Amino acid sequence: MNKRIHFFIFFLLITTLTIPITAQNTPEPSYVKSIILDYHIKDGKITYLGSRMFYGYPPTLSQIPSTFEGKLLGTNDGVITPFRIPDPRIQFTEDGAVFIDNRNFSVIIPYSKDLSALGILERENKTLLIRTDVRQVVEDFCKSHPNDPDCGSEKPSTGLSGAVALVAVCIVGGGWYLLKQRRTGQK
Repeated sequence: MNKRIHFFIFFLLITTLTIPITAQNTPEPSYVKSIILDYHIKDGKITYLGSRMFYGYPPTLSQIPSTFEGKLLGTNDGVITPFRIPDPRIQFTEDGAVFIDNRNFSVIIPYSKDLSALGILERENKTLLIRTDVRQVVEDFCKSHPNDPDCGSEKPSTGLSGAVALVAVCIVGGGWYLLKQRRTGQK
């Protein structure tokens, strides 16, 4: 009986010592988000079709010379990041480039807490072609993901509470086992 108690205490001690290691090795969940904005262009006019937000990294914002310029706009329409948008009307084929003036296209941008809109300008004369507010898509995303820290909740725990629960279960289970062994030994 004495060996069982020593084994139980040893097991409990080892389990307790591994809690910090378990909590430390738990990877942080990724909360990187991007927004896809869908548009249509015809006769040089751009119309907004819709948008969606998702978890994941956006492609690198282009700096290659192009017809259009995008501007990520923050509060009070301050420019967070300017970038280039390749002309969606130009389609490259095996035979060369083809100009198609009636087509849909998408722009993928990184999310940040300061982001409020995307502006698309004609690059040469800086004419604003369209300004798209992204606050509604962020609000809709947060309704679907209330535990996201960017949506007002705290980051989830790193697993320490799960390790503590494991130790508690071990203690209760071990105590029950020892009590049962003591009772069966008395009969």
